[in-house]
Amino acid sequence: MWKIDTLGNGADGVHIGDINRDGLVDVVSGWEQSGDLMLYFNPGPELVRDEIAWSQVDISGGLPIKGIEDAAFADFDLDGFDDAIISSIEGDTRSLGIHWFEGDDMLDPDDWRGVYMMPEELAGYMKARVAQIDGVAGADIVAGSRSMDGVPAGVYWQWRRVWGIYDESAHNNFQRNDMESELPDTVSW
Repeated sequence: MWKIDTLGNGADGVHIGDINRDGLVDVVSGWEQSGDLMLYFNPGPELVRDEIAWSQVDISGGLPIKGIEDAAFADFDLDGFDDAIISSIEGDTRSLGIHWFEGDDMLDPDDWRGVYMMPEELAGYMKARVAQIDGVAGADIVAGSRSMDGVPAGVYWQWRRVWGIYDESAHNNFQRNDMESELPDTVSW
């Protein structure tokens, strides 16, 4: 077994995808106890076994995510390419997060943005994935939670719209939509 990173504490929800579209498998992990959300870029076949070769960046986008249970690649615009990370957070935050690249350097943590999907603490989210569920209006989010503080466990899909429209004029940019009250009770991208 070869190491990619050993600096955080509690690597939960380790997943693979290709966020930089170089044809190589990248890795994302939420570190539950240390509250990190790290993205690791595959250095290529010649260096893949060298821990030092794996470039890494904190992609939390400034969100506190201690208690993160899972982080997975997501394709919000349904074009077949990963364009964001969705995080499932129990801990004190109890939310889902979306983290995306917006800048010039994927290795610069300041070029990563993050938003919470849920405006208030609702449940201890354990896993979430993005997919087209109902055939209407783009990607939907499916998430599972565990029982916490009297809130029962559940599986949920397609929340009311809280954040975002995909900005097709710039690759991997999301924009906040301030017209939430005028939109249908869905998450659309």
